[in-house]
Amino acid sequence: MVNNTRLHFLKSSKDERFSINDILGILAFGSIGLSLLVLVLQCLIYVNYMKLLRKPAPSLVQLASGEAIAVAPLASKERTPEVVLNFTRDTLTLLLTWTGIVPGEFGADGDKVVDPGVTIPGPDDRGSMKISTAAYHGGFALSEDFRKEFLQELGQLMPKSIFNGKSQVVFVPIEFGSPVQVEPGVWSVNVVANLMVFNQNNVLGKPIAFNKQIIVKAVDAPQFDANASGLPLLIQNIRASGLEINLIRDLNEGGVQ
Repeated sequence: MVNNTRLHFLKSSKDERFSINDILGILAFGSIGLSLLVLVLQCLIYVNYMKLLRKPAPSLVQLASGEAIAVAPLASKERTPEVVLNFTRDTLTLLLTWTGIVPGEFGADGDKVVDPGVTIPGPDDRGSMKISTAAYHGGFALSEDFRKEFLQELGQLMPKSIFNGKSQVVFVPIEFGSPVQVEPGVWSVNVVANLMVFNQNNVLGKPIAFNKQIIVKAVDAPQFDANASGLPLLIQNIRASGLEINLIRDLNEGGVQ
């Protein structure tokens, strides 16, 4: 009986391929191996991440139209001085140059299009007045709480003879000051310029001083739409730099800073 028990014990041990201790050991080694694999993968990810950080940002971006433009990495409320200056100069030229011609438009025969003007409501919505088409377009570069008031002031100043070709007014900049950041996303630009008034009696032009401080604010640029046309396309282009003018006031004595 002793022999049978002994033989049975030996037979039972021989049939069991792995003991519990063996299984626990295998699991432990498997866990260690998996941990090492995860560690290696994390190291590879870190190395690639550091390479990406050291890689210079792209300097060119291709638009849907096929045009390539230079770009620079900036925060949402940051703009370069050149962008602020160009925006200010282009906007003032649109607002303050009244030639009696619609800029950039040509008739079927290739001739320039005479500006019929745009009728806007007068102050306190009493009556109406007419402003140049270019000034109306430039108004979309102004903040909403400033646009209506400023365009109405232009309407009061703009000679009616602009629309019959008897007079013209041209914005002639003399000096633009460097943009000064007054707070995050807001700049002050001092402008010294003249508005040259030409008519049939004064072909040499009469200068009217335009010495102003322009407050420019960073805003979200409109989403680019390759299929836009008409007024939406115009507004998209005017506000593409993500800027708007929200104040124009008299320049303090002392000139351009």
